[in-house]
Amino acid sequence: MVPVKITSSEGRCDVCQTVTSIKLVSDGKKEVSVCAACAGKMASTLEELLIQYGHGEETMETSVDKFLVLVKEKKKLTLEEAATILKEKQSTMEKWAELLDRRGLIKLVYPENPFEKPYVQVKD
Repeated sequence: MVPVKITSSEGRCDVCQTVTSIKLVSDGKKEVSVCAACAGKMASTLEELLIQYGHGEETMETSVDKFLVLVKEKKKLTLEEAATILKEKQSTMEKWAELLDRRGLIKLVYPENPFEKPYVQVKD
């Protein structure tokens, strides 16, 4: 997981563009400014905010990026396999898979058979 630093200051919200008191969220390479009103309306993780509204170094590769590349390379793999390869918790893989599935980048599948494991695959 990417360490994120949060500081308060005055500035322009990257979401609604109003000038107000904002929280500056930074992972050292990208940053995003979000006002309290927008932060309250959004059910986003800090990493989602950085991906969607962040600005800064364009060559940043996060662990989520590595996960997406892995899925594209393998075409299909279980969350357990992805966790082992990326040395992350399976619960983390599931959160990332849900995020990328909501964005339409991959497909997260929960099989009906309880003996089969959840997996991700490239979007058709």
